[in-house]
Parts: sequence; structure tokens; C-alpha cells
Amino acid sequence: MNTCLFAQEMTCDISWAEKNGYNWVKISGDLYVDSCSLLENELEKLIGSSNGPVVFDLSDVEYTAACGLWLFIRIYKRYGGDKHWAICCDNPSIKGLFFLTGISRLYRIYRNPEEAQQALQLTGT
Repeated sequence: MNTCLFAQEMTCDISWAEKNGYNWVKISGDLYVDSCSLLENELEKLIGSSNGPVVFDLSDVEYTAACGLWLFIRIYKRYGGDKHWAICCDNPSIKGLFFLTGISRLYRIYRNPEEAQQALQLTGT
């Protein structure tokens, strides 16, 4: 797994790996305004250079500001046409925001990485 830790003022970090034909992106920490733009730059590098479906694992994200929600919308709009997308999130508050804002119509939402992997393998995407 590759890891990118942001500068000290950052409140989150990101790691990624290619497993079973999927690009797994794990985000840990909190998504505040100060971290979203740098996180977006890192995600664009990762997603822009990868092929195949992208699964975001937010199991270790406790909080997201509005910029974190917009981040997922912008990433989808920029790259969404030729990729399949999923988010793993077991935090009820964040998961609720995905449904409230319509992000759940762009990404498949799963409780955890195991559930996502099983479902994606069954559907072939």
C-alpha cells in the first residue's frame, strides 16, 4: 500500500493500493477545509493515472465539512464517465450526508471494504 501523509497542518492522510483490479483509496482523519484542496490534488494524481473501478474507504473518517462532500462530487464529474465508483463508510452521520446530498446516486455506498469487494465482484464492476 502506498501512503501520502500531508503536512503537519493537515487533518487527514491518504493511502492507496491496487487489489483485484480495483483502486482502493483509504482516507483517514477528518476532512476540514484546510485539507480538502490538497487531498483533491492527491486524488486527481491517483485517479487520473489509474484504470479500473475506484473504491474510497472512509472507515477512519470521523467528520467531513461541506468541502469533503464537494470533493467527491468534483472527482466524479471529472472522471466519472469511464470508471465505476464506490464508497465504504460506516459512520451514520457521513453516510446520511451522502444520501441527503445525492452523492449516493453517483457512488455505490457500502458499510465496509469487505462488503464492497464482495458486491463488486458479484456484479463484475
